[in-house]
Amino acid sequence: MKKFAVLFLTLSLCLCSCAPKNARALTDEEIAQVNDAFFFMIENETGEAEINPLTCMLMDYYDRPEEMPLKNFLQYFPAEGDVTTAEEFEALKTLADFPFQEVSSVSEMPVPLHRIPAADVEEQLQQYMGDSIDDLKKTDGVLYLDSYDAYYTYTSDAGGGYFNCESGELDDNTLLLYGSSTAGPCVITMKNIENNWKIISHQATA
Repeated sequence: MKKFAVLFLTLSLCLCSCAPKNARALTDEEIAQVNDAFFFMIENETGEAEINPLTCMLMDYYDRPEEMPLKNFLQYFPAEGDVTTAEEFEALKTLADFPFQEVSSVSEMPVPLHRIPAADVEEQLQQYMGDSIDDLKKTDGVLYLDSYDAYYTYTSDAGGGYFNCESGELDDNTLLLYGSSTAGPCVITMKNIENNWKIISHQATA
């Protein structure tokens, strides 16, 4: 289990244990826990730093999880590795949305090609949104190879999403987090479903 998952579980257990019958503001300590959970970098199983997948869910505004654009979600999603073989590169060139058709070999690519197992994407969507890949409606421009069961991106920088929680409100099984994200001023709505907090929406506040 990745470090960010542990942080998020800690937050969930804390909020579940003290969920009120009436709405209340989050304490400074709880806001700090939220910001820890959404910190843009995390430590993976091997001790290396990588982009926190939770922040990848904050690249765009959406009213429902299934409206989140998959392409932008994947843009900085942690990859399993890079494409290095001619076979995998040629398979990518068969995709209509692959923008490097004129490149003759993977060694001549101007940016790395990252491979993201579909199983990793599915795991994070299920864990933190309660949705699957098949539920997402906005999949235009996504690079996917069935033969590898993987998605592909080609970012060369270490960017990604972010969220800075400034305040929050807890009302029974609903959590409202106010602050700023990659998309701009926002409120993140979360629901406690079977003792796990799921992101329900990421909406603009200004």
